[in-house]
Amino acid sequence: FISNYLSYFFTEIYEPITTSIVANTSSIPGVSFNIIHAKNTPKTGWERDIIVSVDIGGTNFETGILNRRCLSIVGISPKCHIRNYTDSESLFNGICLQITDLLDKHKVSDTRIYGISVACPGPLDIEKGIILNTLNLKLFRNYPLRGKLKERFNCKISIENDANLFALGEWFLTHKEEN
Repeated sequence: FISNYLSYFFTEIYEPITTSIVANTSSIPGVSFNIIHAKNTPKTGWERDIIVSVDIGGTNFETGILNRRCLSIVGISPKCHIRNYTDSESLFNGICLQITDLLDKHKVSDTRIYGISVACPGPLDIEKGIILNTLNLKLFRNYPLRGKLKERFNCKISIENDANLFALGEWFLTHKEEN
């Protein structure tokens, strides 16, 4: 799931990238993720060295945490089923619990989170961070997800359509093969 949208996250939230390449890295045997690796990385601000990526689909959601210093995968949560939630607040709390459980499992303080990237079905209002009237995610119709996550975790938040991010990930895969 991470390969579909991390590239967007890094171009939006990561420190400005002047020269970038696509790196195929993974700390999980048999799994590879394609992410942007910055050649020119910032020298300050590394106390917030964790990136959280959440993939919300129509039927389930999962979370990954990455170390932004070396762009290595710290951990990936098991998938949780959306059908187990009855309303938007219980689903939001479930996503937040999945994030905090994964951080706790890997002994990572939430004060280290640099940013959270969310991929979800559209349509979305990217500027306001709102999931609009989507057919695939009924519990989050017209839901201000970015604002709620910002209140809860106090870090940068990026929300983008999962299909757009999948296409961007495919573009980076092609770019990698050409270089």
